[in-house]
Amino acid sequence: MWRFLATFQRRRRDETPLQRIERVVSRLDRTTREIFLAHRLDDMSYTEIAERTGLSVKQVESRMAKAMRRLAEAELRD
Repeated sequence: MWRFLATFQRRRRDETPLQRIERVVSRLDRTTREIFLAHRLDDMSYTEIAERTGLSVKQVESRMAKAMRRLAEAELRD
């Protein structure tokens, strides 16, 4: 058991920042992941994302906040 935990922790330490981001983003629900990627990678505004997804701008803001919280939590844990 302890060996497994040590291996797991070592693997996490060996992750690059990009790998850590990819791991966290891959675990987001589909809609939140798509919103995060559209905003951060495609440089879409919240309004554009809201129009594309059919969500309100407030819902898009909430999903982005959720994604950013998850990334921050992962950074603090690792």
